[in-house]
Amino acid sequence: MTEPRPLFVDTNAFVAIYDESDDHHERANAVLDGIRDRSYPYGPLFTSRHVLSETATVLLYGSSHRDAVRALRNICESSSMNVLASPSHCSSAQPDSSSSTTTSRYHSSTI
Repeated sequence: MTEPRPLFVDTNAFVAIYDESDDHHERANAVLDGIRDRSYPYGPLFTSRHVLSETATVLLYGSSHRDAVRALRNICESSSMNVLASPSHCSSAQPDSSSSTTTSRYHSSTI
């Protein structure tokens, strides 16, 4: 069996999963089910606060408030999704030369 590889989940995947009218809805859910049952060798799953914000906005305006709330609730309560914390130097216009941009800090299922 292939060793699982980390996977970053971006906005388009979340929108496809939670918006039933999305052209990729069924395929996105099939892939997610395959990851859950280990048919696909991915894990752990990662996303970011920025992706969650964008996902909520796209679903709010493109689908419904209900879908946006449901998506955020499910993602944040998921034990398999890790939400990457934004490094403090990302909010500054001038990068801090003492900080490493390759350092990844994350916490599980928390916004």
